[in-house]
Amino acid sequence: MGYELSIIREDKSKKIRKREWSEYIKSDSQFEPIEEFSVKHKESETLTVSIPNAELWKSDKGEIPFTFHEKYGEITVKNPDNWIIEKMI
Repeated sequence: MGYELSIIREDKSKKIRKREWSEYIKSDSQFEPIEEFSVKHKESETLTVSIPNAELWKSDKGEIPFTFHEKYGEITVKNPDNWIIEKMI
């Protein structure tokens, strides 16, 4: 069980556009585009998930996928810790 935190505009009629998200990513060298994300599951297994329109934030504390949902004009992160929320703000 977990939760998802989203970045959206207060005025929902003005969605975040893919171009805006792309421009932001290009301006922040800690992000890199990804199409899938892998995590270790147990000691000997790896789980890989396809995540189109995603960017990987590489920080000193870890690598976190941010997903852009063009249909809704939002950017989401699953189960963010406080240091991730600070980046989102």
